[in-house]
Parts: sequence; structure tokens; C-alpha cells
Amino acid sequence: MSISARKLLARNIKLNRTRIGWSQETLAELSGLHRSYIGAIERGEHNIGLDNIERLANTFGIHVLELIGGQPFTEHPAIKKTDAEMSQTTHTIHKRILIELLKQSEDSDFELALLYLEHNGVVIHN
Repeated sequence: MSISARKLLARNIKLNRTRIGWSQETLAELSGLHRSYIGAIERGEHNIGLDNIERLANTFGIHVLELIGGQPFTEHPAIKKTDAEMSQTTHTIHKRILIELLKQSEDSDFELALLYLEHNGVVIHN
């Protein structure tokens, strides 16, 4: 049985906060959220919105994906490249052409596709 995304996020927020040595009050003040809301998030009682997840990640100085506890992309082990291989392989595509290609596909999640390509060494020019 896997942990729910809400509980994983709650755990990661609390871990980040305690590693830094901040109280809930300090995190609340720095993030602009209410202390009782921070407590409820850490207990997994609130279905926190993406804007507030991003606000907390920025307060901790980390990427949203780090706070959520996931990795940006799942790659098949057989085709996973090392960082050294990624730095040696760079592909370039124009954003306008990429968007037109994506519009023709069934998947309408353009931003995710752009992030995936950038993560895999594709340089996207406007």
C-alpha cells in the first residue's frame, strides 16, 4: 500500500521545516500563510492548492517536485542517460514547431511535454 500524495506532501513540508529549524509560525510568516493552515497541511487535513504548494517550495528554496517528493520524469532504465551523456547531447527545436506538432497529437498537456523535452536535453527556442 502506498502513501497518499497528500500525506507525502504533508510529511515533506514538515521534514523541510524541521530540518531548517523553523517553527510552524516561522514558516507561516515567511510563506504568507496562516499558522493553523500550515499545521493542518502538515497533518494532511487540507487538500492544498498548487499555488500554495509552489509558495511553500519557494519559501524553502526548492523546486515544487522536490517538495511533492516525486521526480520530474520517469524514464525507462534501458534508455536512461547519465548527466555526462545528457550534457554531450543537445537537440534544438523551435517552440512554434513543437507546439504545432503537439496540437496534432492526442495529448494536450503541452507544458508537461515541454518540460520533458527540456529535461532530456532538447533546447527549445521561441
